Amino acid sequence: MTEQTPPADLRSGRAPRPDQPPAPHAPVPAPAPAPAAGADEGEAPAGKAMNEEDRAPWGLTIRVSFYLVGVHIFAAFLFLLFHLGAK
Repeated sequence: MTEQTPPADLRSGRAPRPDQPPAPHAPVPAPAPAPAAGADEGEAPAGKAMNEEDRAPWGLTIRVSFYLVGVHIFAAFLFLLFHLGAK
């Protein structure tokens, strides 16, 4: 059995630079666990407390809601124009 020598960074004890690709023998991280069955969208996965950073900022939520409602009203207005214009 042949033994492979570690890369230069591992032999010297230095951490690899972040701009370099990982070593070809680096372990692949495990995929994230799937959410628990029956968990709602707003609930934290089982075993994990809900963190404020896990949610979108309140201002962004309101702004996106207004944009969605506004775009649908605008689309309904265009639909009405084409519907009335076709008669």
